[in-house]
Amino acid sequence: MTALRRLERAVDLDHGDHVAWAYEDRADLRTVLADTFTEAAGRGEQLVYVGNRHPAALCDDLADLDGRDAMLENGRLRLHSIAELYHATGRFEPRAQVETFRAEAQRAVSAGYHGLRVVGDVTDLVTDAAGHAAFVDYELALEAMYAVTPVTGICAFDRHRVGEQWREIAALHRLQRAVGQEPGFALTYASGAVRLFGELDASSAAEFRRLLDAVLAATTGVLEVDLDRLDFIDVSASRVLAEARETMACANRDLQLTGVRRAAVLPLAAFNLHGGAPR
Repeated sequence: MTALRRLERAVDLDHGDHVAWAYEDRADLRTVLADTFTEAAGRGEQLVYVGNRHPAALCDDLADLDGRDAMLENGRLRLHSIAELYHATGRFEPRAQVETFRAEAQRAVSAGYHGLRVVGDVTDLVTDAAGHAAFVDYELALEAMYAVTPVTGICAFDRHRVGEQWREIAALHRLQRAVGQEPGFALTYASGAVRLFGELDASSAAEFRRLLDAVLAATTGVLEVDLDRLDFIDVSASRVLAEARETMACANRDLQLTGVRRAAVLPLAAFNLHGGAPR
C-alpha cells in the first residue's frame, strides 16, 4: 500500500494511485497535465481531462502535451466539463460518480487501452459547504474502486480558491502536493476499515475529527481503524478516536484499533484505547 508522500512532479504514477495536487496557476496546471499525460500515453493508457471551463480553454491547458491534436482526433484523449461527468443527473452524487469512473476504466480496457489516467480540475466542486461535504463522501468511496480498477487519478485544485480547505481535502489522498507544504496525514476508507498515514497531532486534529465523523455517518456496524502506517499520534488526536468510540457505543457500534505501534500506546492509553499487542 502506498505510503503518505509529497510529489514533486506528476510522474512515476501507477494504477491505484490517487493524488491531490494544489496548483498555483494555470502554468503549473499545464505542467501537471503534460507530465502525467505524456507518461500515461507512453504506457498505452486512455487520457481524460475534466474541468469547469469552455472546451477551447481545456484544450489550451494541454498546449504543452506532444501529440495533443492527434490524440483528441483518435479518441485517446478526451475532454469533459464538470457538468458532463460530475453533474450528469443534475447534481453531484458521490456513489454514482464512483461507478461512472469504474465504467470509464472498464470501457478504456475494452477498447484496448492499458488503463485510464484522469486529471480533474475539481476546484468548483468544493468551494461551498454542501459541495465540500459531498466531495468528502466521494473521496472516501473512491478508495475501494482504486484498489481494483486500472485507473490513476489526479484531483487538481486551485490553491488560492480552495484556501484552508486544502488541508482536509489533501488528507483524503496518500499522494499530495502543495508548494511549500509537507503532507501531514492521510485517511482512507475501504472494506470496513479506516487506514491512517503520517502524523496526527493538535495541528491536524480538527481535520481528522471531521473526516472521521464523515466515515461514521456513511457506515454501519463495526469500524476498524488501522494505525499500522501512522508514524505519530498525540493526545489531541487520540481524544478524537475516544470521542468516536463513545459516539459509536451510543449507536451500539464498536470501534476497533489495529496495527498500534509502541509509540502510540501511551497517548491512546490516556483514553483507555487499546489495540492488542503493540508492534
